[in-house]
Amino acid sequence: MYPYHYKIHPFMHGKIRVPIKVSPADGGTGTVFTNTLSAASRAGYSFDVQNKVGTTGIWNTWKTWKTEVTSLGVTSLRSARTGSPASPLGSPS
Repeated sequence: MYPYHYKIHPFMHGKIRVPIKVSPADGGTGTVFTNTLSAASRAGYSFDVQNKVGTTGIWNTWKTWKTEVTSLGVTSLRSARTGSPASPLGSPS
C-alpha cells in the first residue's frame, strides 16, 4: 500500500494498493519467476523495482533491484541461499 498526499492541498490524500502477480506461484531452486509490474505501459514512464528477502535484519530492507524498466514484467531466479524467489515490487518513477 502506498500513501500519497498533495502538499498544496492537504485534504487531497489517499492510499494506492498495487497487487503483485508472480508466475508460477511456486517452484524449486532454479525456477524462473515472472513478476508482472503492470497490465499496460505508457510512453515516457518506467518502473523502479525494489525487493527484499526475509523478514528480519538486513534482509528486511527494501533495496533497488532494477531501474527504468519499461517492460510490463521482469524475471527473477529462485535462490538456493534463501530458498525463496525475489519479491520485486514495481513503483512508478
